[in-house]
Amino acid sequence: MPGFVSPVGKKQIERGLRKCDPAAITSFRDPLFAPTATYEMAVLVKLMQWASVRLNKKFELDGKGKGEGKGEGEGEGEREGESDFRKRAKWAKELDKTFRINLRFLADIRNVCLVVIILKVLF
Repeated sequence: MPGFVSPVGKKQIERGLRKCDPAAITSFRDPLFAPTATYEMAVLVKLMQWASVRLNKKFELDGKGKGEGKGEGEGEGEREGESDFRKRAKWAKELDKTFRINLRFLADIRNVCLVVIILKVLF
């Protein structure tokens, strides 16, 4: 099962036969649509997701402008018998290669507080 280490794998890691670097683990989730974190304001998360999607579509950064994108269910990653894990891994690699606007950082409560403090000092 993807995402879990078998008992044999645990023993291999303990003995040093396999390398396990937590920093090298990548998420298969789109960071823009990840679940709301405790330090984020839920209303702002939804608003920033909406704004990011609109801006990406406007500037054709979503990979679907000018004939670049493929429709859902098309493409080389959709062969029969290919596991869901492999599809998600390919999708994550493609996502890392593309530039997109992500305004999600503006929903972080720390950034909101910083903006409020700066505005109080300036005005």
